[in-house]
Amino acid sequence: MPTISSNIIFCEDVREEIGGTSSIVGITGPILTVPSKAIEHQAQNEDKRLEVRRLCVFYYTDIDGIEEVDAEFELLLSHELDFPLPSPLRQRVKNLGISGFPWRIKASLRVEGIPFVEGMRLCARSKVGDSTHETYLLMHTIPLQSSSQDAPKK
Repeated sequence: MPTISSNIIFCEDVREEIGGTSSIVGITGPILTVPSKAIEHQAQNEDKRLEVRRLCVFYYTDIDGIEEVDAEFELLLSHELDFPLPSPLRQRVKNLGISGFPWRIKASLRVEGIPFVEGMRLCARSKVGDSTHETYLLMHTIPLQSSSQDAPKK
């Protein structure tokens, strides 16, 4: 019986190494947090928007019992922004390994300078054959905990 098992990882960077391995750096999610002080600082400096410098999505799908399949990998936003997202990757993929054995599809998308918007969700979606898998990353601010030296003196 054919099986398709998809996985999606949000991270800071993906490097393709010699020999076909992938190195994933700075895994994040399901919530991307920013200290509330950064939001306050941004409000005081309206000329500078708060942004996520780099965000990568690493997709990998293990396939067994299928020798050829259509695959699509994309990144979507829950908010309407004037920000260019990478085009979806679409490809027809064939098993280039040993016929009859499980095989893997890997893909990655990179976004740089994406605006940080409180409550915005990023959706990473993979469609491989008849299987669709989605993973979400929520942008959220967190209050900074005051240190003991900030506490009022008695």
